[in-house]
Parts: sequence; structure tokens; C-alpha cells
Amino acid sequence: MLLVPRSTVTTKTNKMLSCCLACKIKRLVACLFALLLFCLVTQLFAPCLFFFNKTETCRKTNTVNKQPTEEIDLDLQLSNPRNRSNWRDVQYHLNNESRCSGKDIFLLIFVHSAPSHAKERQHIRDTWASVMRYAGRNTNTVFMLARPLSPTMQQHLVAESKAYGDIIQGDFIDHYRNLTRKHIMAYKWTLTYCRHVKFIVKVDDDTLINIYRTLVYLVHTYPQGYTTNLLYCSVYYRQHAVRRKSDKWYVSYDEYPHERYPDYCEGFAYIVTPDVMQKLYAMSFHTEYYWIDDVYVTGMLTNRTRVIAHPFRSPYGYDIMSRKHTSVHEVNEALFLLAKYDKSDEMWLAVWDAAEKSNMESVKSRYHIVSDDTA
Repeated sequence: MLLVPRSTVTTKTNKMLSCCLACKIKRLVACLFALLLFCLVTQLFAPCLFFFNKTETCRKTNTVNKQPTEEIDLDLQLSNPRNRSNWRDVQYHLNNESRCSGKDIFLLIFVHSAPSHAKERQHIRDTWASVMRYAGRNTNTVFMLARPLSPTMQQHLVAESKAYGDIIQGDFIDHYRNLTRKHIMAYKWTLTYCRHVKFIVKVDDDTLINIYRTLVYLVHTYPQGYTTNLLYCSVYYRQHAVRRKSDKWYVSYDEYPHERYPDYCEGFAYIVTPDVMQKLYAMSFHTEYYWIDDVYVTGMLTNRTRVIAHPFRSPYGYDIMSRKHTSVHEVNEALFLLAKYDKSDEMWLAVWDAAEKSNMESVKSRYHIVSDDTA
């Protein structure tokens, strides 16, 4: 038996262990190098990868949600001061200019509406706008709109205009940033085609007018049949400009540098006389465009023309439409009922039914008519 010295065995064992350890270290270093190289390459090409991913995402988004060029350019059109100088030069896409021809109109009502609000317009035609003569006075109603982005919707509006003859449509995009253009368009149209009317009411299409109550109020308050210097509305006093960017009505300091607005009328409904309308329209040619129409027309323009807004007084003002107005007594507590929180068909029709019943009771009592039940 061959005996190997212990020292020799130990030396060989150590060499083998050192060799294995060296291999493991080399492999670990190689792995770390590969990982480092991967990270480096990823960092270098990440912007490119992000760009291509973003481009592809945008391509997919634009394919699904592609918008007409007009809508994309809308903010540019409205924010560019060079485009504001001729904003009053409205061309009518639809114009029923004979709406007031040959008629002695006592009260003209123009309604701010949107192209998509066909149901609201029909509700108005079927209810308070159907009363075209009362207390010996003639009334007339027109709807003020601008152009929709949808060609199909435009076709519907053309058909609606032919059917009812009460659509006035400006040749600009219907958008809340264009409300001032629509408001001034309504003034221009009224002063051009209905300049002999005695009173004008401006309302939004979610407002129900107690037309009987309104006409009785005007006839009794102004027995001579007309007046001047009248702007009758719900007045907002010393309102702050909205600076919260998430708000629909946010305005920057560049758009409006002051903290508060001049006193102005809430825009859902007001009564105005032609002389005041003429003053405000004329002043618009000397007043820079501001897109919030209530502030601009009944605040900025009235401030510069020294027109005083007379605040609504009860019971000849407004209220928020609610269930109580389905009562024949409560319905007469306001001229204007704002369907802000309940726009259901049932509520609108129930309130109008109450207004009609209240009017019939008033007529019976005035002429001492005895009903069949008590005869």
C-alpha cells in the first residue's frame, strides 16, 4: 500500500477548491456584466421605445375617437384675439326671417338651445310656446342655436326648421365658449327682424315660463303697452371669477384680471326692452369679447352703458321647479320655473297642466263663469 503524505493531499485539495471558487466568481462577474449591459441598453433605448409606444397609442386613440378638424381648432379660434374682431358678423345657417313679419308682436321670447336638445324644444312648443295670444297680446318664440359637428344632426335641424319655422342658427360652432356669440346673435336678429316688439324675454331651454302670469304682469305693470330702460332679472351681486381650473367656468387672469365681476343677471331668464337691447348691442362693438355671456351681456355691457338691472321681486320672479308647483296656487308664485334638478317629462307637463288650470280658474272668476257641476 502506497502512502501519500498528508501535506500533499491537503495542497491538492486546496488547489481544487481555489479553482472551483475562481470559476464561480468568473460566472458571477459575467452575469453581473450581462445584467449591467442589459440595463445600460434599456436606458439608452427607453425614450425610443416610449416614443414608438406613445405613437402607436395615439394612432389607436385617434382611430377610435377621431374628431373633426373644427373641434380640434375650436380653442385656437376662440383664444386668438385676431379672430375676435369680427365675431359679431354672424352669418345665419338657418334663418326664419319672416317669423315676425306682418304681426303686432307684444312679447318675443328667444330661447338659448343646443342642437341636441330637440326634446326640450318640443316640450316648449307643446306647452308655453303654444300660447301665441293671450290678454289681447301676441307672443312669438324662436330658438337660437349654432352649428353642430355632426352632419346628421344638422340634417335633423334643417327638417325641424322646415316643420316649425322657429329655428335661428348661426354659422359658428355650438359650444359653451361661444355662448356670447349666440347671445349677441340673438340681439342682432331681434333688432333686425323683430324690432317693433314691445318686450323681449331671454330664456334657456330648461326654463318653463308661466306665460299667462308673465303677460298679465306686463300688461298690468305697463298699462300703456310699453316701457323703456327695462332689464328685469335675478341679479348676481359682486360675484367672484372662478379660478379653480377643474371648473367648467374657470377663467385665467389673462382672460379676466379682476377678482369680481360687475353685477349681472342670471342667464336662465330675463325681460328686456328693445331700447336697452339696442344700447347693449351697440356697446358690444366697443367691448372686448368675453366668453361667459351672462357676465358679458348683462354685466360688462350694462356697466358701460349705465343700464340698471332691476331685480326680480316676489311673486314675479323665479323658482326652482319642484313638486309643489304642480299645485294651481303654487304655480303662480313665479314667472319662471327653472327645471335644473328635475328635468323629467312628467314634472314639466304636470307643472304646465297646473298653470293652465290656474289660468282657467282665473278666467272663470273674472267673467263669473259657472261650471257645469254647479249650474
